[in-house]
Amino acid sequence: MKKTIVLLFIIFISCKGHQPERKNPFSHLPKNEQQNIISDFSNLFSFEEENALSHKIADYESTTTNQIVVITIDSIVPNHLSIQEYAIEIGNYWGVGQYKKDNGLIIAICKPQKQVAIATGYETEKTLTDSICQDIIDTSMLPFFKKENYYQGINNALDSIIKKWN
Repeated sequence: MKKTIVLLFIIFISCKGHQPERKNPFSHLPKNEQQNIISDFSNLFSFEEENALSHKIADYESTTTNQIVVITIDSIVPNHLSIQEYAIEIGNYWGVGQYKKDNGLIIAICKPQKQVAIATGYETEKTLTDSICQDIIDTSMLPFFKKENYYQGINNALDSIIKKWN
């Protein structure tokens, strides 16, 4: 009887110790510990351009509480994600937008794969619908991206976003 109890105890302990580790669902995404407004991992902007875009976004946030983040990347990992899905995951992982307001917006650019997306929080989407965001991409961003002028494309997009979001 004692041997059975000891054996069951050992089995219980050994099963407890071999549970699989929970995987972080965001482990494939870059961190943003500095909470940068512009995360230019592809080096598309000069220092001055990045500063100008950051100030524009910060000024807008200070008057409205709406949060905008721009991220440039060289590849989408894992590859099964679209740029839109990637932008949504970044927004969730980085916590873009205020918790109760869900007022965040992420602009994601993957230059090598020629992809761009604007992802919005649920409340933001009520004002900036998918069709409005696509129109901003098509008219404000892509004409300049085709000329390799990423700063002007993002700057124009921010002007359009701010105008429509107000």
